[in-house]
Amino acid sequence: MKVIALGGSVRGSVQNKDFLCHAIRESENLDTYLGKIKTHIESGLPDSQLLSNSEILAGVALMGAKNQGCDVEFYPLLQLFERREHKVENLNLNDFGLDNDINLRDLLKVDAESLKIFINKIKESDGIVFVSPVYFGDRSSVANKFIQLASKYDLIKGKVVGACSVGTKRNGGQETTNIFFLYEALNLGAMVVGNGPESCQYGGTAWAGDKGKVLKDAFGIETSYGTGERITQVCRIASNMSSIPKPSPDSPTTITILVTMDTPERKLRKFIQEYLDVTGADAKQFKFKLIELIDGDIERCFACNICPIPQFIKNKPESTNKDPYACIIRRSEDSLSSLRDELINSDGILLAGLNLKNMNDVIYRYQAFMERTRFIRRNDFELTNIPMTGLLLNEVGAFINPIHNLKVMTSFMRHNGIMLKPVTAYAHNGKMLESNSSDFISFIRYAQKIKEARKISDPIEVSYKALGYGDKRLDNTAALRK
Repeated sequence: MKVIALGGSVRGSVQNKDFLCHAIRESENLDTYLGKIKTHIESGLPDSQLLSNSEILAGVALMGAKNQGCDVEFYPLLQLFERREHKVENLNLNDFGLDNDINLRDLLKVDAESLKIFINKIKESDGIVFVSPVYFGDRSSVANKFIQLASKYDLIKGKVVGACSVGTKRNGGQETTNIFFLYEALNLGAMVVGNGPESCQYGGTAWAGDKGKVLKDAFGIETSYGTGERITQVCRIASNMSSIPKPSPDSPTTITILVTMDTPERKLRKFIQEYLDVTGADAKQFKFKLIELIDGDIERCFACNICPIPQFIKNKPESTNKDPYACIIRRSEDSLSSLRDELINSDGILLAGLNLKNMNDVIYRYQAFMERTRFIRRNDFELTNIPMTGLLLNEVGAFINPIHNLKVMTSFMRHNGIMLKPVTAYAHNGKMLESNSSDFISFIRYAQKIKEARKISDPIEVSYKALGYGDKRLDNTAALRK
């Protein structure tokens, strides 16, 4: 397996590529790598010759992948794009500690031979770490060009993709930078992951200003390293997908569709039933469970300082998804106990939502449901490696809830799931428009393959740590998840 890190720095130097790759190759572990980088930063070289913070972070993520037994490579995107014909007059960027060629790289025009080499590198890779500095909560212009190329040449379909970013402040746009990229990657057909436990967020999020300052950000380094590890874990599952036998009709793939909101006349449920008929999914291969959350009673989360409740769970590393229900809310009318059982026994999960012109009568259960899944996440990520995505019925001209599928990605990535391309269908004047069902078919086929691949994949140990709470009883628990 191979993971490639794509560096989106605009103040890096192409000449640093060889040094960074050498540091990764010659380092036995993360501490060794960081030591080499620290020596480099303190070497007295001109600022323009030092590694940028995003380049350092790319190396950290690759060390995470290398630690999982992956072959790794770093590719600075700065070297790919054709230069402008004219420099900016009377401006020497070296005076500012920057590569003087930066202002020459702007157009999407790419040398044909360089593009061919780059495309081959992406095709030969199983996983991709996208690394960029933050500009106003988004990626760099150089990094943006990769998205254009990925779309034009269909480069990342089926790849396992994660992201890391670095800004000059904590909470300075790192998460939005990662989220924007990951959502676009999803829509280009990638399998998207976060940084995995312990924090299980949206990838690597670091802060730094001057070159090399990222070395002082332990949390940013931890999340970036975890991103490389997480990508590799899912790459293993993806690699097993190509060798699985033909699915047995005796073991259909269970697809759970949660109707998270609906109108009193059940507009969304009727649409989904119609949609299932249109797609013509083989009933012998797939078992669809349609669960309407508005039919149940969902208590609001109490946000307990110890969650899940220790006396209701087994605190053993060998524990499995069969652990007992562990929320403090035990009222028999509450739906979460049965919902949890449905979720952890699913092979794929679709969370359906509505975007209508008139949302006044819509009964919402999405937020109440999501906040209550807190104990499932904290019970050492019970939904690990289950493929998930959103399904949105989008009425033409509606604008109130267009980001449902984005919200599903950001929420369930934190459950350590594998996010797949969202499904969006359109309706007008009460009728479903002729819709391409390929995204739905793609999801259930991927879920089918991932299900079989997980069976023959080695389990991974995952552990949740509840930072910020005085009660640490669950901080040393762990579970093996496939």
